[in-house]
Amino acid sequence: MLVTVDYRLGPLGFFAHPGLPGEGSPLGNQGLLDQRRSLEWVRDNIEKFGGDPGNVTIFGESAGSADVCYQVASPGSRGLFHRAISESGGCTVSVSGGKDATPASAASEIAAFAKALGCGTATDEFACLRAASIDDIMKNAEQPDLTGGGATPSFRFSVVVDGANGFLPDFPRTLFDKGDIAHVPYLLGSNMDEGTLFLLQATIPTSDAEYLAALTSRFGSIADQVLALYPVSKFNGDYRAALARVVGDSGLVCGTHDTARRAAKAGLDVFMYNFNIPWAIAPDVMHVSHASEMSHVFGNPYLPSPDPGSQAVGDAMNAYWARFAATGDPNGDGAPATWPKFTPDANDDDERLQLDPGFELLKSFRKAECTFWRGVYDAAFAN
Repeated sequence: MLVTVDYRLGPLGFFAHPGLPGEGSPLGNQGLLDQRRSLEWVRDNIEKFGGDPGNVTIFGESAGSADVCYQVASPGSRGLFHRAISESGGCTVSVSGGKDATPASAASEIAAFAKALGCGTATDEFACLRAASIDDIMKNAEQPDLTGGGATPSFRFSVVVDGANGFLPDFPRTLFDKGDIAHVPYLLGSNMDEGTLFLLQATIPTSDAEYLAALTSRFGSIADQVLALYPVSKFNGDYRAALARVVGDSGLVCGTHDTARRAAKAGLDVFMYNFNIPWAIAPDVMHVSHASEMSHVFGNPYLPSPDPGSQAVGDAMNAYWARFAATGDPNGDGAPATWPKFTPDANDDDERLQLDPGFELLKSFRKAECTFWRGVYDAAFAN
C-alpha cells in the first residue's frame, strides 16, 4: 500500500521567524512537521484501508531523500515508521556541504525577507507578512542555484536546528554520532552521474583556466585541491564531465555516503547502492543523472521502449524495495544478487550493490573522493 503526501515548501514550509514560538507556532521546519503529521495520519487510519501501521516504510528522492533522513534524526518522529529509504541525499551535511541553519544564523535573512516584503517597520510584522501576496512571497524566495552562476532572488529557506522542544534538538550529524536516532533499517544510495542534471543551464568551461575559475567560484580556497583530485585529464579532456563529477560527488554522492557511514556506526542495518543505467533521453549529456533511478524503483523504466536489461533492473529494484519494506532486508527469493550490509571500517572500505544488469558488488566506491569531501564537511562543521 502506497501513500504519497504533500508538504509546504520554501517560505511557506521553512520560515524560522523568531517570533513564531510566542504565538505557539513552530520555529521553522513546518514542511517537515507536515510530513510527520502525515505519518500520524497513517498510524491512525491506514488499518482501515488494509495497511499495517506497525510496518511503515518512508522513502523519498532528492529533497525527499534528505527529508527521510531528517525524520530518522528527529525524536518526535520515532515509532511512526519502521524502515527508511533515501535515494540521493542524506542529512548529516546540509545541501551546501556544511551545517544546517540555526534560528540565530537564519535571523538576519528572515529580517531581510520581511523588509523586502515591506514589513520591516510594520507595527505588526506577522500581520503584514500574512497579508502579502503569494506572488510577492515567492518572488523574494531564493531558488537553489544549481549552475554555479550565482543566486537569482535574495533569500533562501531551509531546515533549522530548532532546539530541545523542536523538530531537531541538535545537528543531524551530532544526533547520528550519538546514536540518538530512529533505529530502523536504512537503505541509501546515489546515481553514477548525479551532477549532470545540475549543469544543464550552466556555462561549461572550455579551458583549464575557465575550469579552475569555475571550481574557485564554487569552492574558494580549496579549488586547487579539488582540481588535483578531478583533473580534466581524468575525464579525457571533457570539462563538462569533470565538473559534473565534482558537483555530484561534493553534494549527493559523498553526502549520502556520509550519512550511511554514520548510520552504520550508530548500529543501523544499512544497505547502499549505486544506480548505473543512463537516461534514454540525451544519454550523452545526462548519463546516469540525478533522478534517473526513480522509474526503475516502480518497475517501470522511463524509456521509450526499455531494453530487456533495463527492464530486468527495474523489476529487481521494485522487488528489492518491496522486500526491504516488508522485512527490513532487500534480499530474498528471486533476487539477482545478494545485497550485503554496508559496514565501513577504519580504512573507509565498504561494499554497495551496483544496480545495473551486471549487479556487481562495488568495494570502496569513490573512496578517495569521499574521504576528501568528508574532510571538507568536517572543516565546514567546525566553523
